[in-house]
Amino acid sequence: MATNIIGKTNPSSEGNGAIITTNPAAPTSLAEDILLRTATTLAITWSAPSFTGGASIIDYRINIA
Repeated sequence: MATNIIGKTNPSSEGNGAIITTNPAAPTSLAEDILLRTATTLAITWSAPSFTGGASIIDYRINIA
């Protein structure tokens, strides 16, 4: 049940089709493609994880420290 300035909603039925997801596993086989390396460019390859957490992986974020 939700409440806002308009009022309260009716309770939803139990098990209404929501899918619970978790965090996916990390990508594997991370490697640098040294043939594509330049002074300002780094190329890397990886394999998608076998466990996606229950949802499609739509992008990856790479952080360089």
